[in-house]
Amino acid sequence: MRIELYDLMFNEKERLLCQFDAFSITTFRYDSGVAALRIINARGEIIVLPFQGQQVWRANFDGRELTMRSMFDEPVFTREYLENYGAFMIHCGITGLGAPGPEDNHSLHGELPNAPFNSAWLELDPDKRSTKVGGTYKHTVAFSTNYLATIETALTADSSLLDIAVSVENLKQTPMDLMYLGHANFRPVDGGELHYSAFYNSKSVRVRQSIPSHVNPKPGYKEFLSKLADSPEIHHTLQPGLAFDPEVVFEIDMINDADGFAHALQNILMVQRTMFDVGPIKHQSVPAGFVGPQIKTVWELPFRPHRESRDIRRKKQKAELKRSRVAIPGALR
Repeated sequence: MRIELYDLMFNEKERLLCQFDAFSITTFRYDSGVAALRIINARGEIIVLPFQGQQVWRANFDGRELTMRSMFDEPVFTREYLENYGAFMIHCGITGLGAPGPEDNHSLHGELPNAPFNSAWLELDPDKRSTKVGGTYKHTVAFSTNYLATIETALTADSSLLDIAVSVENLKQTPMDLMYLGHANFRPVDGGELHYSAFYNSKSVRVRQSIPSHVNPKPGYKEFLSKLADSPEIHHTLQPGLAFDPEVVFEIDMINDADGFAHALQNILMVQRTMFDVGPIKHQSVPAGFVGPQIKTVWELPFRPHRESRDIRRKKQKAELKRSRVAIPGALR
C-alpha cells in the first residue's frame, strides 16, 4: 500500500496517519514550520523530514537516543548546511561534496542535505512487516546539471535497522560527475571506546590538519591535531576534555571482511556494553598485524547490540560499488 504525502497533511498538532502491526505513524510540524513524519515500531522510533533532504532527523531505539547532540533542538527551513546541522542521517552531494576549496563554487556538502523534495510517499507492506518512506528531488541547472535523486528509508516492525537506499538518474544527454556521502551522526558516550577494522597507525589513519574556512579553532586545537597525526589511537577513547570542538576529521584505510564489508563500533563498558554493532568481523579474514584483538570479545558477549551503523556503512559501501560498476548517464540502481 502506498500513501502519497503532501505538505497540507502536516499540521502543528501531531496526528495519527496510520497504524498496522507494531507500527504507529504520525504527522506533525515543528514550530519552525518543517514537516515531520514520526515512525514508531516495537523497538523505538525515527523522525524523517520528507520534504527537506529526506533527513532522518532523530533515531531512538531501545530507550537510547542515537542522534548527536547539537545546537539544534528542531530542524530549520534553510538550504545552508551549517544552519540546520542537527540530524541523525544527512544525505550529501551530488554535484559537490565536503568543504569547497579555493577553486570550488559548490556549497558545503553540496545541494542535497536540505534540498526541497518535489514528492514524498509512504509504503506499507504487511507481508514483510515493513514501512518505507521515500521521496524524489529534481535538480536542474541550465547548461550544467539535470538529475533526479530518489531516497528511501525502510524499517521493519521489530528491528532497529534502517535500510537506506539512494539512486540518482542523470537526465542529461552527457555524462555527469557524481559524489555522495551518507553523513551519519551517532551520539558519542563519555568513556566509550572506538573500534574499527583498520591498522591503528598514522599511515592508515590520517588526520586532516588543514583547517577549512568554516572552522574556528580554539587554543590548543592545532597542537591536538599534531598529536593525532603521530598517534591517531589517542582518539579511540572518548574522554571528556578531548579537543574535538568543533570537529576532527580522519581519513581511514578500512579493511574489509570476507563479505566485502568494513566495520566500526563504539564500545561502552559495564552494563551498556556497546552502542553500535556494525556486524560480526570474520576473524580469519583479519590480516596479521591487525591491532585491536579486544574486538573479538565484543561480539562474543551475550547481549543484543544495536545495528544502526552497520546499515549506514553497508549503504555507503554499496554506493561505492555502484559507482564503480555503473556508467553515468543512466540510473544508479
